[in-house]
Amino acid sequence: MITKLKTVNFRALHNTDIRFCDFTVLVGNNASGKSSVIQAIDFLITSCKAEFSAFLEQRDLEASDILSLLSETISNKISFYSEWDIWQPEGTSLRLSWEMEIEVMETGDIHLIHELITDLDSKETLLSYDSSRKPHCLTVAEADGQERNYPSLTLTSSSLYLLLRNENDTTSLPKLTSFKNFLVNSYSYNVLSPEEMRQSNRGQVKFIGTSGRDLSAYIKGMAPETKESLLSKLRTLLGNTVTDIKTKTVNPGWSKVEAVELYGNNRITVSARNMSDGMLRLIAIITISEYKAPSLILMDELENGINTRHAEQLVKLLQNTCKKHHQQIIVSTHSTVFLDYFQPQNIVMLFRDCATGYTKSVTISDIPNIQELCEYMFPGEIILNMSNQEIADAFLKTNA
Repeated sequence: MITKLKTVNFRALHNTDIRFCDFTVLVGNNASGKSSVIQAIDFLITSCKAEFSAFLEQRDLEASDILSLLSETISNKISFYSEWDIWQPEGTSLRLSWEMEIEVMETGDIHLIHELITDLDSKETLLSYDSSRKPHCLTVAEADGQERNYPSLTLTSSSLYLLLRNENDTTSLPKLTSFKNFLVNSYSYNVLSPEEMRQSNRGQVKFIGTSGRDLSAYIKGMAPETKESLLSKLRTLLGNTVTDIKTKTVNPGWSKVEAVELYGNNRITVSARNMSDGMLRLIAIITISEYKAPSLILMDELENGINTRHAEQLVKLLQNTCKKHHQQIIVSTHSTVFLDYFQPQNIVMLFRDCATGYTKSVTISDIPNIQELCEYMFPGEIILNMSNQEIADAFLKTNA
């Protein structure tokens, strides 16, 4: 999981330092930087699976859109520093730091300038890339202590995207392999769209897609025990009236999601077209919780379209997912009802510095005033009764 992120010159994040736990919820006013945090992490994840441009295409962005407008001096470079704790099958963990610097070119391309991955425990440099270094710009450390060098080349992705594409690599670079596998299995769902989920689709897929467009194809390919687990969780939230979630073939190879509901002796089938937005989002979120591989899940506005009476059970469901599958979940919310079911140490408040506009962060349990209030109030109550500015002032006073 990601435990720390420091970002310079990425959207609303300029000299922004944030810490995370296994299940983190981001809160704050509109335009406080919640979506920017999720996008910054997703940018790193995507850079290991595809070119930098893929991140832009998914969001219909230009390269210049990811540059911060808050820097005191105009810069076309963005830097990220992050720390990670990757669960290992033998029960240990791999602690890494990952530095990356990119440059937005006048052509609209994004080039990798610098990348460094270090084992935080052994202090071993696992990967080093410097675009200006000649004749070898990329060096990786193999398991036997030997260095592997690559000739100078211009990269438009993380170095990890190019590495670990054959069995020899995964054997000789075990730590980088473990890290990349975690990132490749991680996804952002910050644009989950019920309209997309209503569409038919086909083929075999590994996840439901950032918008949920591949929900029906994913459910169609589910193993029976996974399908039963999904139904069990859905019944916990909605009651036993939901007896099945299935797919219907609408054209050869194409399918759509359907729900089967039972009222007395009357069994009805509800097509995705006639399902509510909230129902589709619940199905999508529960489906996401069925992923088994250790990974990072990102979701913007968890509560969107979901009745608050499901808040407690939904938060518990996601907490169990973190523990059972060694996953990390980072979400944002505007709902103080949902916040009531998070521990104070899991809640990160984001706010903008009035003087600079920079996004700042604080874990609310780190503020003495808030710690005292948590003894007799729920977290959502505290945030509902205090303005963001009051919480920010309390934090700034504590750290003065």
